[in-house]
Amino acid sequence: MLALAAHRNYLTRQLDIGNAFLEAFLPEEESVYMDNIPCFERPGYAIKLKRALYGLKQSPKHWSDLLSKTLLDLGFVQSDFDQCLFIYKDSKTNKEIFVACYVD
Repeated sequence: MLALAAHRNYLTRQLDIGNAFLEAFLPEEESVYMDNIPCFERPGYAIKLKRALYGLKQSPKHWSDLLSKTLLDLGFVQSDFDQCLFIYKDSKTNKEIFVACYVD
């Protein structure tokens, strides 16, 4: 993608989305519980998570699913060659936007 951007003289940007995993909700059928947090201890109780947190195995998947759904809803098309590449082409101006995502 960077080679294509250099060849076509495209403007490139890079960004990191802070606290990204917290934006993704956990599905209702996926119950995840954690111990009480300091200053919020209630003996005999556990905390049921509604959102993905860093450290959960499934958090990157849920964040990636949310990002993919959002981009597709905005009119981007997912590449057949790389599922982390999304392309938007404006039919009026013929301008293109390429978004490559990496979730670690």
